[in-house]
Amino acid sequence: MGDLNVLERVRGPREEAVRRLAFRILRRGEVASSAAIAKGTGFSVGEVDDALRSLASGGQVELDTDGRVVGSAGLTLLPTSHRLTLGGVALYTWCAIDAIGIPAALDQDALATTSCPQCGRELWIEFERGRPASEPGFVAWLPTDPCSNVREELCPQANLFCDEEHLRSWRAGSGDPRGEVLSLSQVEALGRESWGSLR
Repeated sequence: MGDLNVLERVRGPREEAVRRLAFRILRRGEVASSAAIAKGTGFSVGEVDDALRSLASGGQVELDTDGRVVGSAGLTLLPTSHRLTLGGVALYTWCAIDAIGIPAALDQDALATTSCPQCGRELWIEFERGRPASEPGFVAWLPTDPCSNVREELCPQANLFCDEEHLRSWRAGSGDPRGEVLSLSQVEALGRESWGSLR
């Protein structure tokens, strides 16, 4: 099965601590400033800023024009086509895999909403304690090409489709990109593996 941890090997403990705390702040629906992250991690503001620049270059955090964190580890405050209501907080994600994997890893009640790139139909999944309340038969596409920036290169193609027929049609019209077809249960498992450290 796919690996969303391609860049884990190049991230040090400081970057991981900064990314983790930023993610937790974002879960509350709040922007994460360098000062707030420094206070919560014990690093200096300068050390946090250095870590954020490194993380942003790999697409692992998203910064606004003032250098504050508005996205981390797939969770973002900026509108995208992937919506996630998590613990009653209205948020967005960078891709459909994030919208499914995050509530699965956190064992949270949630509602994920995205759309099929082939037909435009709105797709939604309700989670109860991190598990989908039903099995709608959707399939996900996880790109497998190497990337240096997760948010900019992987996420735009990591989508959810109505079914395998729509996925095949989309691939045929998109130059047959390389990747894996994942069931909803496989995305759940991938989410628990990839976001488990952020619980």
